[in-house]
Parts: sequence; structure tokens; C-alpha cells
Amino acid sequence: MNKAQDLSRSSPDFNPLTQPSESAGFGLPVIGNDELPELIQRAFSPKYHWQEDHFVAQWNAQKEIIKSSFIEAGVLIPIVVKDNQEQIVLTKRSSKLRSHRGQISFPGGRFDKNDKDLEDAALRETEEEIGVERSKISIFGEMPIFYTGTGFAMSSYLGRMSEVSNFMIDTREVEEVFLVPLSYLTNPNNYRLYKAPNAILPFSYYGVTWANHFIWGATASILRNLYQRIQQAR
Repeated sequence: MNKAQDLSRSSPDFNPLTQPSESAGFGLPVIGNDELPELIQRAFSPKYHWQEDHFVAQWNAQKEIIKSSFIEAGVLIPIVVKDNQEQIVLTKRSSKLRSHRGQISFPGGRFDKNDKDLEDAALRETEEEIGVERSKISIFGEMPIFYTGTGFAMSSYLGRMSEVSNFMIDTREVEEVFLVPLSYLTNPNNYRLYKAPNAILPFSYYGVTWANHFIWGATASILRNLYQRIQQAR
């Protein structure tokens, strides 16, 4: 076991939804659907500068000493237009997997020696997991690396997906594919800040509930960071 893997902070029966929490609205602005296309374009322009979410930056900084031992992974943040609004494609991982079973995640996975780079890994894994060919995805941006509590250095890439039907799910890895309106994720009042004081190593994390899904951990952190990037483009 390497140092990164030692960061596992909770026991197998840990329930992230029942930990103490507070609203994470913090008086921040709500970004509506009509604003999103222009703000996204501005937020991912070459000379754009922004500040990461305070807590996300703090959680990454806590892992600074052992970052060199993390396993590199690439994930895709797919954006599609459905029902006249921008939506994010998310997956529910199979409950049969050894790690992160049943959790909500972006399509993607660890870097393979045959991948050209981490973006290539994200596109390959997306096709393998949900059956969307890379030719139907247009990458337009990248988010900062997020270092997970389970030892992964997660690089995430935003890509526009040309269609949302006929997902071909690899049931060995994915149980479900679903969409969340981006405007729901750019409303900071929909997030809560959780604290797990009785875990092996006490820690905090963002969580957001959509329908019957609870999005937390790395996925929620990256989405919250994405909100910060977009809202600062105002």
C-alpha cells in the first residue's frame, strides 16, 4: 500500500449522507440557465483568471506532501443540451466494483500506458463505460487536478456531447447514466458542506442531492469548483 492509499478516511459502512452538514450557499450568486452559455465561454477563454473554491483548494493542499504517489486518472465532464438547457452527464458506478461502488461519478478512469495523455484516457474510458465515441465529443476546457481521499490525481475535461440517447452502458462498471441540469449545479444553495468527525481521519466534503442520487466527494468538489469558475466570469 502506498502513501496515497493510506488516505482512505472512512470504513466500508461509512454513510456520507448522514454526517453533520450545513448549507453551502454562503450568500453566493445563483447562475441561471439563460446565463450559462455566455459565462461558460468566458470562463474557459485562454486569458481567464479565477480563484478555486476555498474548501476544494484547502482539501487539495492537505495532500500536498504525498501528491507524487497519487495514481493519475482522467475523467470527462460531458455537457449536452436537452430540453433547451445545458445538462451534465453523470454515471452511477456498479455496486459490484471493489472501489467507489455505487457512487456517482463522471465517466473516466485511470491512465493506461497506451493512452496518449489524460484527456485521451478520459475519452477512451467514456466510450468504454457509456458507449459514446470520441468523435461525438468536443473538448473545450480543463479543470484543476483534484486529489481524492482514495489516492487518485483526477484531471477533468469539459466536453460537449452531440447526442444524449442510446447510451451503451458497460454494466460491469456502470449501473446507470443520468442527466442533471447545469443550472441546478450552479445554484450554490443546492450544496451542503458535510463534516465526518468520527471517521478514521476526520474530513469535510461537499454533497448535493439530485432526484434519488447523492453526489459527493471528488465529483461534488469538481462540480462546486466548476460553479466557482463560471460565477466569477460574471
